[in-house]
Amino acid sequence: MKFLVLVAFIGLAAAAPRPDAPEVTIVRSSHDINDDGSFSWVSETSDGTLVSQSGRIKNPEEPDQEKRILLLEGEFKYVADNGDNINLKYTADENGFQPIGEHLPTAPPTPDHVLKTLEILNANAAAQTARG
Repeated sequence: MKFLVLVAFIGLAAAAPRPDAPEVTIVRSSHDINDDGSFSWVSETSDGTLVSQSGRIKNPEEPDQEKRILLLEGEFKYVADNGDNINLKYTADENGFQPIGEHLPTAPPTPDHVLKTLEILNANAAAQTARG
């Protein structure tokens, strides 16, 4: 029981507002919803945070609603706790979520020996296909 009380007090302390944190207000907020189902919205706060998104159906002529594709494009900008400016743009569609941002990790280049192996495998597969 003492443990639960301790955990509750720790939770309350963690949830308490920080006295040194500046008050953040919304300086811009707008949204548009169109008859064709497309939409856009943007929100900006006094601390420089900006979030926006737009969406539309890529293939509205598709009679089967289950096969219609929603295209979302958006971005958000903010200053991270370490002072870095974070700017992320993204697209989401039938190919999934595709973020772009300088802060995102990138894969290392493919080693030359792996590229050579892939070339050999592709050449062998093409030769086998040609033979039938």
